[in-house]
Amino acid sequence: MRLPISGRVLCLALLVFCCSRPAAADVVSADHDLSVRLFPAGHRLEAVDTLRLEITDESSLFLALSGDAQVSSLTLDGRATRFVQDGDMLYLHLPPERRTGRITVAVTYSAVFNDAFDTRPLSVDNPGQGVEGAITDKGAFLLPGCGWYPEIEADRRAFRITVRAPRGMYAVTQGRLVGHEDQGEDSISTWQADKPVEGLALCAGRYVVGRTRSGDTDVYAYFTSGDRDLMNSYLETAARDIDFYRELFGPYPFEKFAVVENFFPTGYGFPSYTVLGGSILRLPFILDTSLMHEIAHCWWGNGVLVDPEEGNWSEGLATYVADYLTRERKSPSDARDYRLGVLRDYASLAAGERDFPLSAFGSRNSPASQVIGYGKGMFVFHMIRRHIGDAAFWKGLRTLARERMFKAVTWDDFRETFERVSGWNDADSRTFFAQWIDRAGAPILTLGRPSVHRRNGEYTVKGEISQGNPVYSLELPVSVQATAGGQEKTESRTVDMDDEHENFALEVQGQPKRLTVDPDADVFRLLPPEEVPPTVNSVRGAGRLVVVLSRSFASQWRDACGSLLTALGRRGDVPVREERTDAYVGRGESVLFCGYPETAAWRARLGSLPAGLKLSPGSFSMNGVTSGTGANSGADTLFTVLPSPARDGSFTAGFFPAAGASPQALLDAVRKIPHYGKYSYLAFKDGVNELKGTFEPSSSSLSVALSEAQ
Repeated sequence: MRLPISGRVLCLALLVFCCSRPAAADVVSADHDLSVRLFPAGHRLEAVDTLRLEITDESSLFLALSGDAQVSSLTLDGRATRFVQDGDMLYLHLPPERRTGRITVAVTYSAVFNDAFDTRPLSVDNPGQGVEGAITDKGAFLLPGCGWYPEIEADRRAFRITVRAPRGMYAVTQGRLVGHEDQGEDSISTWQADKPVEGLALCAGRYVVGRTRSGDTDVYAYFTSGDRDLMNSYLETAARDIDFYRELFGPYPFEKFAVVENFFPTGYGFPSYTVLGGSILRLPFILDTSLMHEIAHCWWGNGVLVDPEEGNWSEGLATYVADYLTRERKSPSDARDYRLGVLRDYASLAAGERDFPLSAFGSRNSPASQVIGYGKGMFVFHMIRRHIGDAAFWKGLRTLARERMFKAVTWDDFRETFERVSGWNDADSRTFFAQWIDRAGAPILTLGRPSVHRRNGEYTVKGEISQGNPVYSLELPVSVQATAGGQEKTESRTVDMDDEHENFALEVQGQPKRLTVDPDADVFRLLPPEEVPPTVNSVRGAGRLVVVLSRSFASQWRDACGSLLTALGRRGDVPVREERTDAYVGRGESVLFCGYPETAAWRARLGSLPAGLKLSPGSFSMNGVTSGTGANSGADTLFTVLPSPARDGSFTAGFFPAAGASPQALLDAVRKIPHYGKYSYLAFKDGVNELKGTFEPSSSSLSVALSEAQ
């Protein structure tokens, strides 16, 4: 993900402050010469920022700096001058002879940054834990929003950053590496950043540095361990991904790309580098998709910039050209599964009261915001590509990258560009963007009972597709499976739908056997409950949940139950002992069991267990994986989500430890469970996943078997 919205808080505060004071100088350019010394033991930095400014005829300067910073001096053209420090702002009155042309302002200051963080957080909903500034013995992590350097609004900005830290600790930021060197007990890192930036972040750590090239671009890895195999894998993958995107979008916009290991779990993409927690770096899927996502942001979000007032389009686009495109390049079925997974997540996590329009998306801070900003955003680009075609779609992105690099872009700029390169009708494109960007929600489709007609040996399938209000303008793929000459085949058509009801008649070569609307999940829509399997995400997104602490759930495991609720974003749910839950039985709400229930009424909520699943107190078996503890035994933890026997859209989830499982083994499993959101059942041994799968729906209301008698 890109720099979160909080990283721009100081810039917003700067604008508000300026509007409430005398007019600030119009700064044409600002060249920062920033010298920083880190003192990890005291969580502190000392710095001097020498700003060479070109200004017009105005009377004041405003600099954004942490309100906790201690400013020891401020000079104007080498002379000490008076200033006012008001919260996160420094206010400097300019004398008449210094109100135009070039001036030099030097700020000497110190500040403490010691935000708390968890090296093994339970919840994955806030990937940065809200940390904006931390200086520790393990390293430093400073977002622009923490005010670690004096920020000033300017038409053009450049930075030269020199960071002095204890020997062996090197710093990384945006721009070109001038050099790392060791002097006595210090290590010195120097960077030059000339590209336009929204704000500058800084990371530091005791790094082993690796390097390769992608064309004329330096690619670095800054890792805290000497795992050369892992480092080389990241270097090779990053170089390959940059080559791929260079062909797709045009020149790489920065001087380098670096993969930087952080000392607590993060997943941020900054201009020309990404910062990933050490535990995240070692997850197997990061190399395949997540790294590519962050590299895509170098073009989209950190290269072509987001106008935050009009909605953040960059996460949806990066998801489409990285996470999704990776699946598409593997196979059509992988691509379909990815799209279907997004629709299921939307139904489970975002639909209803949690929904909001894409134009209101800023950054990920909840499961719903992730599904909308990343998932629905991805789907919008997919539907555009299907409408205008591959050639026009990729041409549109190349055109936008060429024309708008380092400029703020809105959803409407995408609309205008795609319209220009493809000939997309203006009225139609405006309708498309209005319904998908400015409106919350998604269409709900129903298929009336179709009929099959035969005349002179030719078949026609007739039917009606309906949607509720508000009405969407849709291009609906429809497929008919048919048999002709003993051979099965599938014919595909598109039904254009602009009203609540759309009748269609499809001529088919052969005897029709099955009709399916949107067979490959190409249209963003709200799936009906019967098409949404019960999954981990169902638990995360449930409105109401009864948590039952079963009699069989040992007392030493109870902390794990509370940790599970935290990990699933359900801290407000209070577990109720099984013997005190009579009032909850039969209420039709979704249920989470911690331990196998002993009460007959509660066991009935488990319904008829799926094939392959067996449960009893302290014991389970799922698809050949059995419970047990010890070195050579089976899994110690099973987590499963089953459909309610009532088939009303509710579910019954269970957190089932094996008899004798250690509290630590349960906690290790709990930390992993939220990462498997699309699965219905998971088995773990000492925190390692041994089994995963989904209870797939058996039918869809948009897929109907056909016969000639219909």
